[in-house]
Amino acid sequence: MSEIKSKKQADTYTYAVESYALIVNLDNSILKFNNVLKSYGYEFIRVSLEELDKNFSHLFGLSSEFKSQNMCRISHYTGEQPTDGRSYRKVIDEWQNEQLEKGVPLTEIETTISEELHELLTHSIQDGFELLRKRELILLKKIKNYDHYVINGGSTFENDFMVHNEVSTFVNDVIQKLRLFKNGDISCKTIFHVSTDTRRIIQRFNPAFLAGGGKKYVITDEDADAFEAVMKANFTVNTLSELALSNFNLTYQITDLKSKYLVLMICLESLFNINSTEITHTLARHLAIILSTDKDEFIKNYKRIKKLYNYRSKLIHGSNLDENLALITDELQIIVRRAINYCLEMDKSKEELYTYLNTKGF
Repeated sequence: MSEIKSKKQADTYTYAVESYALIVNLDNSILKFNNVLKSYGYEFIRVSLEELDKNFSHLFGLSSEFKSQNMCRISHYTGEQPTDGRSYRKVIDEWQNEQLEKGVPLTEIETTISEELHELLTHSIQDGFELLRKRELILLKKIKNYDHYVINGGSTFENDFMVHNEVSTFVNDVIQKLRLFKNGDISCKTIFHVSTDTRRIIQRFNPAFLAGGGKKYVITDEDADAFEAVMKANFTVNTLSELALSNFNLTYQITDLKSKYLVLMICLESLFNINSTEITHTLARHLAIILSTDKDEFIKNYKRIKKLYNYRSKLIHGSNLDENLALITDELQIIVRRAINYCLEMDKSKEELYTYLNTKGF
């Protein structure tokens, strides 16, 4: 490789490539995790619509060499539509003039992108309208670029594949740890690598299935303080936790709440159900032990888990619930997460866990 230079030398040269992952259902609060992620060589970044149009148009199907002749202005006005007979356009113009008179920069008043990107986001790109509304995209970026090799006029992809596998492994690990940290329907939509100079996508990978919509993953300051320990944790997936973790991840691909609730219950059954008798009692008792710190809390949790488990039967048989399904599904997801984390930390077989929890109580 000594003949390869950073600049063109005949038909043998290298060029720099940037690596990104688009993880959906995040908001910009995820940037609070950057102090932790930077030590692993990654960070979340905010990309404005203008920067998307300029530097990432190839990601949306537009040529990296595309130059639009028609631009679209998107106002940052978020007020209500007028009820006094004025047109909405007039209200926006008046608001923008007021902001300019106050000295607010135009870039903070409106966003300008090509009409072509606007059309794609409006009509063709999943969640494109939401992106237009937020006016920014959150990407996970590998901080260090890598070199793509061109030898004797032909691209070689050995280095690209190696870097892609590294990024993919890290993204999968981060998503798993984020899912085991708190609620939020996060998934990786795509991993892509783009030339620093030409902004052409060199390669990309899209998951086979991606559920749309879902609950946003929102980070608090307290979460940011706790996340370092989460990233450092190295857990072992054994025969006990393997099926539960697999089904837990499956719920992030399920949009129907009834199905999601039932699969979450399967997670718990795979952890705590050791025989066909007294399933409800065993599951409720062992979970309540894990979740509780005193007798009163144990009794409360035991009754609550039995009720949540009884909802499983009602859903299967088409009976009505006396609680909001979305809320109890969120509640159940939190319980399942705590159960899986507990089992990962204990690293016991199902029989060992059953025997151990049988000796515990308040």
